[in-house]
Amino acid sequence: MAKVMEDGTLSKIMAKCEALKKEGLEKAEEYLRSDESIVSTISEGILSRTDNGKLFQWLHYCAITRHQNYKLFAFVLQFIPDLIGVYLYAIYESDKSLRAQSEALLRTLSDEMEKEGPSTVEVTNLSKSSIYHEAPTQVSNVSLTEVALQRHNLAEVPRVPMRPTFSGKEISVNNRLQFLATLVEIFTDHIALYPTITKTLFCKACIRLSLQGMGDILARCPDMMTGSCLNLKEIGAMRRYCVDEHFITSLLHGVRLCLFQTCHDIAIEALQALKLRAEYELLTSALQVSHALVRLTKDVKPLNTPALPSLVGDCRFVVNPTTTHEMLNGHILQCKCNTTTPLVLDPADVELAIESLEFSMSAMRPRSGGVLNAKSTDV
Repeated sequence: MAKVMEDGTLSKIMAKCEALKKEGLEKAEEYLRSDESIVSTISEGILSRTDNGKLFQWLHYCAITRHQNYKLFAFVLQFIPDLIGVYLYAIYESDKSLRAQSEALLRTLSDEMEKEGPSTVEVTNLSKSSIYHEAPTQVSNVSLTEVALQRHNLAEVPRVPMRPTFSGKEISVNNRLQFLATLVEIFTDHIALYPTITKTLFCKACIRLSLQGMGDILARCPDMMTGSCLNLKEIGAMRRYCVDEHFITSLLHGVRLCLFQTCHDIAIEALQALKLRAEYELLTSALQVSHALVRLTKDVKPLNTPALPSLVGDCRFVVNPTTTHEMLNGHILQCKCNTTTPLVLDPADVELAIESLEFSMSAMRPRSGGVLNAKSTDV
């Protein structure tokens, strides 16, 4: 990571981007998305935690261009997992400068998303003519929705935002993890836009966030230590961060979207790490989701397909991840790979895996009394 800062690679990227901004934000956005190495370079610069002031300021200026170029704003969103790691590091190491810089950038991303507001649907006013109809004379000048509400003595209720809002609120110990979980959800909403390198970096961030300070537990799990792309021994010796159910579950949803793709190996490792942390903290809902995802990876096994070794027992993965994802959606149950033998998934296995995942997800929804349904055969 220090090499990126020493050879000036990151400074060159920022300087070229600023120069292209003068020609138009589209030019800058196309340059940043032209090479995956740019993403990894910026990620290394964030995680280096040295001289981040200029980098955070540059990312801030890119983020506030949401109205002019949303793709440039979305480019900054892909670094949320790394920024969360740096933010928690600054808090636990009492680095006030780094904490202020990282929190300001994270709040900017959250505030910009809050400006989007909840999605609304405009109901057509039948009393006014349109290209589809001529307004009859007997229809009142009041919109159809208002008429229906008045007849039943009802009033229109404004839509409640899907996520908690933090604009104007102070981030404290009480709402910090909720704030970070909301940021993870914002990232996962855009994960389909990002290249494989971004999904890989996200899975690595999940491993670091869940296994830091878990060295004593990892010592009793030799299977996780072997074959890992990260130095888990070094990660386990770091300071452990506090987590809660909402935060771990949000990370699990992101990992779910990385499964059965070109980064499936690291996604499986992230799933195992989050599952281990959920078991250690006794997080019921997170355990339900993690066990359902593990069942999904074990149950969906293509027949007669060249497979790659995995970190989850005898689970096998197909070489063509995109086709597998389409199979899980139920649209394609037969495909071709690099061999002449057609690949077939058993529809019953697919339905069983998806039903188990849906059951675990439904158990997380609060009951009428506000109590989470904690029933699960795996917990």
